[in-house]
Amino acid sequence: MTGALEGLGYVTNGLGMLLSLGVGIVGLVVVRPAHATAGLVLAAGAGARFLGLIMAALLGAARDASGLTQQTYGMLHALLSLGMTVLFWGSIGAAAWMLAQELNARGGRRA
Repeated sequence: MTGALEGLGYVTNGLGMLLSLGVGIVGLVVVRPAHATAGLVLAAGAGARFLGLIMAALLGAARDASGLTQQTYGMLHALLSLGMTVLFWGSIGAAAWMLAQELNARGGRRA
C-alpha cells in the first residue's frame, strides 16, 4: 500500500508541475500582451508553485538523509505546501482582478 501511495504522490507532484508551467506560459504568452502586470503576476505565482514543489521534493530527500521525525517533516511540508498554494491561487485571483479592471476601463465587452 505504501508503494501505491508513494506513486500517487509522484503523479500529483508531476501534474502540479505541469499545471504551474502551463499557467506560467499562459501568463507570459496570452495575458501579458493584454495587461503586462497581470501577466507577470500570473507567471510569478506559477513560478512560486513550481519552486514550492521542487522544495517539497528536496525536503522529502532531506528527511530520508537527515532523519527528520515524521512530525517535523509533516509540519514543514504542510507549511511549505500551504504557503505556495496561497501564492499560486492568489496570483491567479489578482491577475483576474487586474484583467477585469482593464476590461471595465475600456468600456466593457464589445460584441
